[in-house]
Amino acid sequence: MNFVVGILSYMAGWFGERAVMFGGYKSSPAGGTNNIQYMTIMTTGNATDFGDLSFLSYAGAAMSNGIKGVHALGYDHSLASRLNVIEYVLFATTGNSVDFGDLLADNYLFASLSSNLRGIIAGGYIVTPVNINVIQYITIATNGNTSNFGDLLSAMRSASGGSNGDRGIIMGGYTSNGINVIQYFTIPTLGNSIDFGDMSQTRYANTVSGDKTRLISFGGVGNGTTKLNIMEYITTMTLGNTTDFGDLSAVRYYCATAANSTRALVMNGYNSLNAGQNIIEYVTIQTTGNVTDFGDLTASTLGSNQASSGN
Repeated sequence: MNFVVGILSYMAGWFGERAVMFGGYKSSPAGGTNNIQYMTIMTTGNATDFGDLSFLSYAGAAMSNGIKGVHALGYDHSLASRLNVIEYVLFATTGNSVDFGDLLADNYLFASLSSNLRGIIAGGYIVTPVNINVIQYITIATNGNTSNFGDLLSAMRSASGGSNGDRGIIMGGYTSNGINVIQYFTIPTLGNSIDFGDMSQTRYANTVSGDKTRLISFGGVGNGTTKLNIMEYITTMTLGNTTDFGDLSAVRYYCATAANSTRALVMNGYNSLNAGQNIIEYVTIQTTGNVTDFGDLTASTLGSNQASSGN
């Protein structure tokens, strides 16, 4: 470990493990935001301003190696344009994001996950109405453009991803309809995804987070246009279907989530009235049960992306 990385790791530990949320879509006034905000995962309380992104973006993807939080920006509402831009922040500091590199193409509504070495972006919405099946990756410690990793089982958008550091999991998604498929791949290698199991019903616009052994899916849109408050989980290294975990306080979709080894936070998202929310809630990953209130965001948003120094 070099001196700079060692100092940043020390500072991250001293400040506590941070969850950092990037951008989002505001219902009122309508449009994207460039705000970056953060919270300390093992406390409760309201979010604090961190800095700004370079674009008013939402529906992107976030990844982390525990020191650097990387954000593929997604869609800029003010420009009415998909973006190929990737930026990053250092968790132990506050400030504006810095350029990291570019995606293979302008894209948004993708799934993301990471290990302590690689960030993975899967699927997305590239040209209306075209979904893609491409999996691409970055080496988080080294700034640069994404490279091709492999392919998903089908072209999709609005899926969600998580990882135990070795195995990457993609849960749900939207093809021409919602799907209930769970698929996986091995992060240190290259290759296509493989079938893992099924969710309890079709699901898209959900969000996924967890620890080294368990991944939890939060909310989403289910059969037809049914909005969901359910949480389900899988054991990452065991193939199979989801198991019930508990309930969110209300239906939520297009939320943001981040975790450390103990606790997963879930925040913002659309509610049943298709309005953004400012709520932050949490669960203890290795128990089951309903969410507990954590605090509030600085504004009501949806379609934000979140990464954690407690990756």
